[in-house]
Amino acid sequence: MGSAWDEHVLDTFFKKDRRGSLIFLPFGGKKPGYHIDSPTDEQKIKPFARMYFLGRAMFQILGNTSAMLIALMIMNAHADRCTPIAQQIKIFLVAFLIAGTLFEFLPLWLLWRLYRKSISEICSAMPVAGPEEISQLDWSMSPFRRRALMIFVGSMVLLVGILLVAIARR
Repeated sequence: MGSAWDEHVLDTFFKKDRRGSLIFLPFGGKKPGYHIDSPTDEQKIKPFARMYFLGRAMFQILGNTSAMLIALMIMNAHADRCTPIAQQIKIFLVAFLIAGTLFEFLPLWLLWRLYRKSISEICSAMPVAGPEEISQLDWSMSPFRRRALMIFVGSMVLLVGILLVAIARR
């Protein structure tokens, strides 16, 4: 039904306790979760959670990209070769903050409100997993998350290196 990527993302919110019971953690590991006792409950929650997490990723990627492109267009429209770099950065940052708020943060906030309200209604009949049960769950990092983290850190190191080389050549 889903790809391997979104299954790995969902695995971070679905954990098994020592008895083998599945616990859904819709708001992360610090908040109460819900025991999923039947396969029908799991089939009801997983597509909804998948839709939320994929929607969140889509808003983050498209919203951030849109904000970046809009900010670059505004900066290029208002800055010419004589404009000081500090003024260009200021124009870019103001445009990026406004566009980011409209195209990324506002949609994410609305999606979060819908998810929070809907998940409470969907899970209302399920038994709540308290903090003592959640603290006993296995929180080791999956190989997929470890690999993704390594790629992210490597990319950031590479990006910083490229920026330093570009700045040094100016």
